Amino acid sequence: MSLSPDVLSELIQRHWGPLMAWVGTQSSNVDGSNAESLMVEDVVQQAFIKLASLDHVPENVVAWLYVVSRNEARNQQLSNGRRRRRHSRVASDESVSDESVWASAEAVELAETLSQLPDDLRRVVVARIWSDLTFDEIASLLNCSKATVWRRYETALTLLRKTYGVSCATKN
Repeated sequence: MSLSPDVLSELIQRHWGPLMAWVGTQSSNVDGSNAESLMVEDVVQQAFIKLASLDHVPENVVAWLYVVSRNEARNQQLSNGRRRRRHSRVASDESVSDESVWASAEAVELAETLSQLPDDLRRVVVARIWSDLTFDEIASLLNCSKATVWRRYETALTLLRKTYGVSCATKN
């Protein structure tokens, strides 16, 4: 026998906050690191979703929610750790294979300057210049128009020119 919507709603109202605090304190102990990337709300929400989808209600629902929340937090934390290690490994492999291009001080400075651009502008510049994608391809990736991609590209280049004090003649 599953939970009625009224009982589930009452459980959510009564235990959402305490479970959020529980997951928040538990998450820093999962692998000994700080859990800044752990999405506490997602973990608690997932526990309630699992509860709602059960065919039979556990004997002690509240205890069950705490155990499931702890396990979800642990799983998410471990998954995030694996993802960070994998990304780090890939990044270090790429930097070794392309070391001559990115080893210079100018490249480091450019990377820092690019990181200061707004995300939407930086993505367009990186996709166009380093990935050699067309404006149509970038528009498709970013789910926007080609004109928007072009405006972002021009805006980003203008900001980069200002940053480096470069003036370029424009066509009239």
